[in-house]
Amino acid sequence: MTAHEDFLLGLAAMQKAVDELAVRAPNDVGKFLRRGLTVSGFNLLEAFIIGRIEELAAYANKGSTQFLDLPIKLQRRAITQTVSVAKARMSFGNPQSADLRDLSRSLGRSLQAVDHALHISPFTWLWTGSNMSADDYMTTLRLFHVSPLAQHIRDLLRRLNLLPSLPSGATYDPKEDLHELAQERHRCAHDASSNVTSLWLRAAPERLLRHAICFEAFASIAIHQIHVADADFLSDEKWIESSKISIRFIRQRKKDVAEYREGKDIAKRVRKDGDISALMAAACAEKVPFELIVQQDETLRVVDWAIPTVV
Repeated sequence: MTAHEDFLLGLAAMQKAVDELAVRAPNDVGKFLRRGLTVSGFNLLEAFIIGRIEELAAYANKGSTQFLDLPIKLQRRAITQTVSVAKARMSFGNPQSADLRDLSRSLGRSLQAVDHALHISPFTWLWTGSNMSADDYMTTLRLFHVSPLAQHIRDLLRRLNLLPSLPSGATYDPKEDLHELAQERHRCAHDASSNVTSLWLRAAPERLLRHAICFEAFASIAIHQIHVADADFLSDEKWIESSKISIRFIRQRKKDVAEYREGKDIAKRVRKDGDISALMAAACAEKVPFELIVQQDETLRVVDWAIPTVV
């Protein structure tokens, strides 16, 4: 199972759990369950990003890029951050000998490849702390040449109908939003008296989804450009813009399912049998470069997505 699939399964479970009577109860049991779901929800996002980075690093290493083709900043990060993250992981808990041997082999392969074909470690894009911070998330996406980052995140969310409406016309700040989620996770993990409201918790799954879909869209397209050794991408730290991503919607309707291009009101394809998985598969099979394919329910809520050029 992929990191993407694991994340969506966990998120669906969380969405169901937050409406359970026991979770919503205004008593100690309800408080306990809400704290647990807050921690588990943030961990879903963190595990997804780690897992997806591991998958993307493996994909990049199968391409034609050499280590010396990478930007100098990324070359340095691939060496120094890999060593730092490896050192940090060895200090977490009490790793088993087999885990240490696997870590040593992986680290050795990555560092030995600096003069040869690319064998970049996923540690290049990971963090040294035990948990991901909002700064870690933003730093990682900037390493994928997305800039100005907050602007492109907001633009992509707007096009996906995921940009939240804030009071008093305030501008959505993805870093601040993720920081708040991380803070609440930390409080719930370390303060037994912390109380999360049902209202806050019910909004959390969509907030987590926003960060997940933006990360996967931008990071996957960036890694594809590394995979194909795109010189323009490698030389431009602001190469990825939200406008470079095209969007196709696979939408559940009352009596059927339909495929729409972004901005079009007329469906390109319709399946009367309602098989939305088949329509998603057909769209993904086309492997259109820089395309994000998004599955929506009847209310236009995002339930799945894919970037089919990157596996």
